[in-house]
Amino acid sequence: MHEQSLRRERWMLAALAVIQFTATLDLDAPRLIEAEAYGPLAQGQAANRASATQWVVPGAHITGGDGWVLELPGYVVDVLDPPAHVKLPPDTTNVDVRANVVLMCGCPITPGGLWDADKLTVKALVTRNGEKQSPVDLVFAGQTSQFKGSVPVFGAGVYDVTVYAHSPETGNTGLDRTTFIVAE
Repeated sequence: MHEQSLRRERWMLAALAVIQFTATLDLDAPRLIEAEAYGPLAQGQAANRASATQWVVPGAHITGGDGWVLELPGYVVDVLDPPAHVKLPPDTTNVDVRANVVLMCGCPITPGGLWDADKLTVKALVTRNGEKQSPVDLVFAGQTSQFKGSVPVFGAGVYDVTVYAHSPETGNTGLDRTTFIVAE
C-alpha cells in the first residue's frame, strides 16, 4: 500500500514538470509572495482555486526539493448522458446516466490501476420536482474513466441529477449536473 502511494506521488511530481510556472524576481529585500492557481478552465464545473504564500529572499532560490507546489484537489466529472434538459416520453421507466471522471491532472481511472476505479465512490443524487429520490450508484462502465448507472423514473416531472465522484482515501471530490424532463 505504501509503495503504491509513493509511486503515485512520484508520478504526480513528474506530471507537474509539464504544468509549471517559472519566474525570476529582482528582489532587494525579503518579500512575502502569494501564488494562486485556478483551473481547469475548460471544465468550469470542476474548477478549483489554490493559493499559498511563501517568504522569498534575494539570491535564494525556491527550486530545491519539490519547489513550491500548489495542488488543485478534486475530480473533473463530466456527465455525458443524458444531455441537459432532454425531454423524454411519459412511458420512460429508467434513464441511463453516464459520466467521465478523471483527476484534475487528466489522469485516467481504471479498475486496479494506479488511479483505482474500485476505490472511488461515484453516485447520482436525484431530485424529481425538487423532492429527493434515492441515490444511484454508478459503476465502472468498461471504458477508461467512464461510469454508468440507471435512474428510475417515477412519473412525469423535472429530474435534476448531480453526479459526484469521491475518494475516501484522499478526500478528493468533483461533480457535474444535468436535468431531464419526463412528459405527462
